[in-house]
Amino acid sequence: MRSRKTLLYSLLAGSALSVVAISCADYLTGQVLEPDGPLLVTKLTLLDKTSRDVTVFTDTSLPDCKQFSAEYCSAEANRSSTECRICYNDVKKDAYSPTKSPPTPDAASDLRVVFNKIPLKWNGEAYSPDSVPEGAIRLECDGCRGIPPYKRQLDISGSSLSYDPRDIPYGPSLKLSVDKSDPRASLEPDTSFRVYLDTGLADRNDNRVDWQGAASLLRFRTEPLRVLRMGRGDSTTDAWVYASSKSGDGSSANPYSIADLPRDGAIVLRLNASTHPDPLTTLKLPAVVRRSDGMTGSVDVLVGTNVWKRNSDGTCAQDSQRLVYFWPDTPDQRWPSGTIEVSFALAGGSLKDLAQVAGFPVGKHALAGDLAVRARILTSDAPMGYAGTTTSAAKLAGRACGQPSDMGTGSDAAVADMGGDMTARDM
Repeated sequence: MRSRKTLLYSLLAGSALSVVAISCADYLTGQVLEPDGPLLVTKLTLLDKTSRDVTVFTDTSLPDCKQFSAEYCSAEANRSSTECRICYNDVKKDAYSPTKSPPTPDAASDLRVVFNKIPLKWNGEAYSPDSVPEGAIRLECDGCRGIPPYKRQLDISGSSLSYDPRDIPYGPSLKLSVDKSDPRASLEPDTSFRVYLDTGLADRNDNRVDWQGAASLLRFRTEPLRVLRMGRGDSTTDAWVYASSKSGDGSSANPYSIADLPRDGAIVLRLNASTHPDPLTTLKLPAVVRRSDGMTGSVDVLVGTNVWKRNSDGTCAQDSQRLVYFWPDTPDQRWPSGTIEVSFALAGGSLKDLAQVAGFPVGKHALAGDLAVRARILTSDAPMGYAGTTTSAAKLAGRACGQPSDMGTGSDAAVADMGGDMTARDM
């Protein structure tokens, strides 16, 4: 398969076989004959299919339709403009624009620079489609600590039209994709990025890329560090709070609210980017406890993240560090007896992201504001087969990989034997 693909690209790049090249390109892409003139960038697209309950797609060529009123677009001089055509004729309008659909930290899992024709050459020579030269295209950023490792590929499929770009990509394109062999790798949140294209990129006839025309399309900014999901650590029932305030918005007036938390159950938040464990280890959040007898009390709440997990073969593995756990600082790691509700707040600056450089040191991005959390506590422990996260599992997930429990026996030690990604009730 690889040899056939290499042969195909050799044919496409060879000037002596231009007729064959054009025919092959049309068959593969469904496009008309390539246009004359310079190689043009038509858009930059970003795709995230993994971080939340819906696919997030961004197209940098789409305008912000709020800036183009009906009055403006009704003027004869403006009717045929790209902005007015999109905002008043296209079905999706600006739904996938950077304004309405900002790129997530996982958006570079499929980042594509889309061209009007295939960029077959770099500095006059054809290159391998599976290993595009670093000098031809690279990702840069303004003010970030680093950029995760990523792959470069030439994808000749796709066209200038797509029924649904979330499933049918535009093309032809140069594709960048972040290497996720380490689950912490992603774009840094709240950061401005740009794609650098070398002026040596060209079509099969060595028509070079129009860099000036492309520059405005090759910039984007990722969304800030934010909470996506909240609950008991149950992947089937935890609320997606980024898109709805039904379970609270984290403010003091409308705190994140969890129901039916077992006495040995942890509260779990899911972030859109990895958090560094070090700033969390010293946190003790004062929580207000409401008791069944009408009295109030207090308990300190500890905070951690999912640093490691255990593979099916028993070996340790780095985890995503996107989960933030809260559990009571009590001898038995249970919420105090008689508690029916607990509430506390986390200072926004307490959570820091990771700098995307070797070793993943503490980053400079934090949650924009404080988070208020409230949970209703059951009188019993988690039942057998509990789908959420127990306090012992939450505590263990933040330890160094394979570090023994300081309890030595009981549920915490059992989870250490079975794996930090399991709850004590799953055994």
